[in-house]
Order: sequence, then C-alpha cells, then structure tokens
Amino acid sequence: MAYQLSSSSPADVESAFEWNEVVRLTVEACRHRRDGRERIATRILQESLPAAIRAWGVACRLAADVRKDRLRAMITWVGDRVALEALQRRIRLGEAAAAGAAAVRTFATDPIGLKGRIPIDDISGMLDALADAEAESAALRPSDVVPDSPFALSL
Repeated sequence: MAYQLSSSSPADVESAFEWNEVVRLTVEACRHRRDGRERIATRILQESLPAAIRAWGVACRLAADVRKDRLRAMITWVGDRVALEALQRRIRLGEAAAAGAAAVRTFATDPIGLKGRIPIDDISGMLDALADAEAESAALRPSDVVPDSPFALSL
C-alpha cells in the first residue's frame, strides 16, 4: 500500500504530486541513511526535502497542524517501511548464504570418482571423464541439498 493522498480537483492533483515528491524524497533519504550514505541523506534532508515540503504546504492549503500530523505519520510509515526492507534483505542474503554453504559442504565432502584409468597426458580425456562424473553425481544428489528458492545459488 503506497502512502498517497486522494485527489479529484486540479488543486488536489497538484497537491498529490507535491505530496508524492515529499514521500519519494523521504524514502530516498531514509534508504541512504540505512545504507550508510550519510552525506547524501543529509543533503536530501537539508536541501531537497524542505523545498518539497514548502511546495506541498502551499499546494494543499491545509492548516499547519494538519500538515505536521500528516508529515509525522508519513515519516513513521516510511521509517517502518525502510526498516522492513532492510530486514527482508538480510533474510534473503541469509537464505542465499545458507544455500551456498550447503552446496559447498556437499561438494567438499562428496568425492567424485572417475570410471576407468586415464593416462596422465590425456588432459581432454580427464576433462571429459570429470564432466561425466559430475553430471552423474548431480543426477544422484538428493534434491534437498540446495533448497528450492529463488535466492538459492544455481549449481
């Protein structure tokens, strides 16, 4: 659910445009701050956002206390949303790392045996035999080694 104001008249449309810009800049500043880009966040908070808030205040024609309440509610909503994004990112990275670790453990503990003897000077024969053995090993590997997840590493 996006945080927007409803609009119907041309003045409301202009107000909604200005409001959306305030929300966009707030989200951008919060994301930069979350990611440790304090200089960019500060520039947005000190330069871009105050001008956008003033433009919205003129366009919406609401009382000052109502504008303040809406800004506070929006800032709380954006802060919660950015915190949720950070948590989701950590979960996705954790799933990917776990899947990668499981794949590494599987490959590290399962030796691949070659069929037959290959002369030491037959490099292409060794590579072919290794590819065949890996393909056979992958076909025999249980499906639960790497979880079915859009974040799992492809093998």
